[in-house]
Amino acid sequence: MRKLDKDDLGLVEKLYDNSLRTKDIFSVLNSVSSKYIHKPDVYNAVSRQRQHKLQGLNEIELLFKTLHDNENIVGNIALKPAFNDERDQDGAFIQSIFWAYRDLIDEFLVGKDVNHIQDE
Repeated sequence: MRKLDKDDLGLVEKLYDNSLRTKDIFSVLNSVSSKYIHKPDVYNAVSRQRQHKLQGLNEIELLFKTLHDNENIVGNIALKPAFNDERDQDGAFIQSIFWAYRDLIDEFLVGKDVNHIQDE
């Protein structure tokens, strides 16, 4: 057993950025390496990459942050209260999420209506 070296970690990062699944990353590392690759090391490296990409947040928190921080995004998130019992609120469920990019909305508004084009 050996720990992943710098080259292995670089390859894990590239493969993860290209949306390969962890088991596929493990297979690729095994095929290009002449040494034994320990599966937990690969899973741990992918987990660290995911946490780095998520900025320490979970996926929903990162989505909320992105929708809030990006001025080019128009978005709305509707939440539905979740209750433990009749009196005690225990958080919320996401009921719906909508977002669109402002520049695409602007381009859409500039374009002609499809029905109008067919009439010409």
